[in-house]
Amino acid sequence: MLPVKVILAGLLWAFVHHFCAGIRFLLLDLHIGIEKEEARKSAVAVLAVSIPVTLILWGFCCDQPYCCRCPLWPEGLDCPAGDGRHHGGHSVLITLVLLVIRPGTFEAWQGVFANGVIKFLTFLFFVSLFYHAWIGVRDIWMDYVKSTGLRLTLHVLTATALVGYTAWAAAILWRL
Repeated sequence: MLPVKVILAGLLWAFVHHFCAGIRFLLLDLHIGIEKEEARKSAVAVLAVSIPVTLILWGFCCDQPYCCRCPLWPEGLDCPAGDGRHHGGHSVLITLVLLVIRPGTFEAWQGVFANGVIKFLTFLFFVSLFYHAWIGVRDIWMDYVKSTGLRLTLHVLTATALVGYTAWAAAILWRL
């Protein structure tokens, strides 16, 4: 179980660091802290904040027992702790399912995603992921494509693809 916890801790830190860096870049986009010295200090601040926040979240999420009968736990799946409890916050639930329970059959996967809350959280993840992809790709087109017509075409194609991916995720999750 220790390797799984190390992987989960690393994933949690990556998420927290990415979140803090995102706030830093939002401030940079507002021309706050764009001078070289200020930018270096804000980069160090991201690291200095992300590590303790990760430790706090890890302590909150992973040291608190949650009853496996909680509404987020998929029905019919045994508790990974084996003692009637599962360890980990709801933000790492899917990771636990994938790494610990590892549903090996189609029916097991259906059981995981039969829970409406899991479906909603998974869809919310995909919407967030696609929105994040839009921001990144949009900035690439704006920074490196100088032709206005080509840039507009690329924006429309990117937005269309991401909206299509979002609809596809909904269709898969809710069998539309």
